Amino acid sequence: MINSMNMPNNLVIYMSGLCNLRCDYCYAQKTIFKKAIKKKLLLGAVSKFLKSPAEGKKITFLGGEPFLHFNLIKAVLIFIRKEIKNDLPVYIFTNGLLINREISRFI
Repeated sequence: MINSMNMPNNLVIYMSGLCNLRCDYCYAQKTIFKKAIKKKLLLGAVSKFLKSPAEGKKITFLGGEPFLHFNLIKAVLIFIRKEIKNDLPVYIFTNGLLINREISRFI
């Protein structure tokens, strides 16, 4: 029997190392991940995570700057809304500079 208490409950999604800033102290600019995660891989990982028996699930988007890939984030959030009916906390670590009306209305 699987004990849901021992299952990971936070899916951390690293979108890419790309960022709209060039901060000297930032680890992300030194990464080799210059391309965004593929949509098919991303949705597959989210689907598998949503089916896991873990309690207190949440999803975290990291970057670089995650909102450089807003269409991917949007696709994931739409997918989650279709798959589950209850609330699922989603965290996006951002510098906030790319948040415009479209993004703020959606999220």
